[in-house]
Amino acid sequence: MKFAFSDKFAKASSFIDLCNFTKRYGFDGIEISDVEAEKNSHTDSIFRASMTGDAKRKLVNRHIEIPVITYQKQVDCSSDTEVLNKYVDYASLANVSGIVIKIGNISNEEFKKIILPVIENADKNNVYLLIETVEKYAK
Repeated sequence: MKFAFSDKFAKASSFIDLCNFTKRYGFDGIEISDVEAEKNSHTDSIFRASMTGDAKRKLVNRHIEIPVITYQKQVDCSSDTEVLNKYVDYASLANVSGIVIKIGNISNEEFKKIILPVIENADKNNVYLLIETVEKYAK
C-alpha cells in the first residue's frame, strides 16, 4: 500500500515545492484537494496543459504520484455536469487515477441524472470516481 497525504493544509510556493515536500517526508503521493487553487497558484502546476509534461517528470523523478483529486463541492441539485467533467479532464491530463466526490442533499434520481454523463467521460478517460459517503449515505 502506498502512503499519500492531502495537500489541503500543506502550503507550497510551487508545484515542485509540493513534490519536494512529499518526497522529503517519505510520502508516495499527494491528494490534490483543490485543483483550481493548485492550477491558479502555481505557474508550474501539473493541471496547466503547457506544464503537464514537465510536472509529470517531477513526479516520476521523485517516485511519487497523484492518486486522486477531490471535487471541492458536494454534488447536489445545483451541480453542473460540465464542471464535474472538467475534473475528469484534469485527472486525465495529469494521469490521476481517481476523483473523490461527496454527495450532498440530493435524491438518487437527481444524482444519477448529474453523474451518469460524468461516469461515461470518466470511463473513456480511465478515471474512477470515488463517492464519499456523507449525509444520508453515511447513516
